[in-house]
Amino acid sequence: MIYQKSNRNHPPELIIETVGKSELPRQPSQASMIASDGPDMLKININSAPADSFELLSGIGPVYAERIVEYRQNVGNFQSLEQLMEVQGIGPGTFENIKNYLTLE
Repeated sequence: MIYQKSNRNHPPELIIETVGKSELPRQPSQASMIASDGPDMLKININSAPADSFELLSGIGPVYAERIVEYRQNVGNFQSLEQLMEVQGIGPGTFENIKNYLTLE
């Protein structure tokens, strides 16, 4: 499930519910990326999530989201979160920004 919360004074906040709970850091830069009013948020399962779920992450647009899904279809399930960096265009910087919002479960 994806929820979008809007406020005229702030950019939209997205809440992703896919698999597993995680503590969200309370930093303004990440609050605009994916946030909720509470301290818990559910993570994106990189082995089963559809492309549009990945697009909600900072630095992941439609092209990268499709590449993740295609990689998974061609190579098989990810064995580690770090393996996501084998997808063309997803480097260490992007991975560092999104890794806390991902799971393999």
